[in-house]
Amino acid sequence: MVLTGRTEAESINAACDLRADYVVKPVQRARVVRFLVNACKPSGARDGFAAIIAQYRLSDAEVDILRRAAAGEDRGSMARASGSSILTVKKQIATLLAKTGSGSFQALVVRCLHD
Repeated sequence: MVLTGRTEAESINAACDLRADYVVKPVQRARVVRFLVNACKPSGARDGFAAIIAQYRLSDAEVDILRRAAAGEDRGSMARASGSSILTVKKQIATLLAKTGSGSFQALVVRCLHD
């Protein structure tokens, strides 16, 4: 990842030549977290999200919440992004925990990232 304040074509093209992600400051924390999660996966690693989605038949809304949590978003951000209330997000998280048998939402997100 190239994290910079520069937006000149020379810098962008050099990053492209390296097949690097190019991010201009200021950067959102979620973008860096998402990059690190993907970069730390071994080559050919199983997609934990895909396995859990298939195993528990998660809805699109449930998948969205899991992916946003993995990217570091808080419940308020999730609610705003989906146009719902924090209470709705909390209910969806409770449903996720019940469906998956997970002891905590954090444990479920970690499982998605590492499976």
